[in-house]
Amino acid sequence: MDINQLRENSKRNFENGLIEKIASAIKEGEKRVKGYSNPNAGIFRPLDQIVRLVHLYGGSIKGLKILDLGCGSGDSYAPIVAETLSYMGANVTGIDSPYESHEPRSRGFNYVEFDLDSGLESVTQEEGERLFGNKDVVIAKSLLGSGLCYGRNINPGEFAIKEWEVYKKLIQTVRSYNKGDALYILEVPHGDTLEAIAKKKNLSENERNELIKKEMKGIAKEILIPLEKEHLWFQNHIFTL
Repeated sequence: MDINQLRENSKRNFENGLIEKIASAIKEGEKRVKGYSNPNAGIFRPLDQIVRLVHLYGGSIKGLKILDLGCGSGDSYAPIVAETLSYMGANVTGIDSPYESHEPRSRGFNYVEFDLDSGLESVTQEEGERLFGNKDVVIAKSLLGSGLCYGRNINPGEFAIKEWEVYKKLIQTVRSYNKGDALYILEVPHGDTLEAIAKKKNLSENERNELIKKEMKGIAKEILIPLEKEHLWFQNHIFTL
């Protein structure tokens, strides 16, 4: 991956027709998940997210090795992102925690069941390299507030902070196995998490204003596309190296 080219592409305007191209691909992704997902499973249509990703790679993601953490099992959340990116020619590995299901699974991407919380405690070097290593893109933007550490016995007042700590550990673990340069699509700590951290540390107003940058520093090397609070789809995630 050419890091300098990614930086350059991040500053350019979208190509004509790119949004229509992605919208069409997402429709195909929806057709795929309807073939095996629970009819009541949530389907998030991430048009802008995928447009940004494809734009950074010059209009094509064919052959890219993509890891989608918390991709959706099809039981409660449909893996529309993984299926769409796979349809567009990427080599996608989607990982999600095990769910009970009696439905047959026929996916267009490599799906792996793995506990993204407690599983990190026992992952071997070989397993870590197989799951997380040698990726061009890592997507981790559907985990906070979605059961990342609901199996733990945590005081409700501490849950937001603990969930964010688990999320940071997950990203740091993935980085340790994925030695090469990669593009990361990461969540940022939600407002209640920031408030809980600030309250626990008794931070001043100025320190609170810098808190989000400080928290992201441990998992993001460089921000390519920043948080855009005025845009619905980008309220809680950023594109980083």
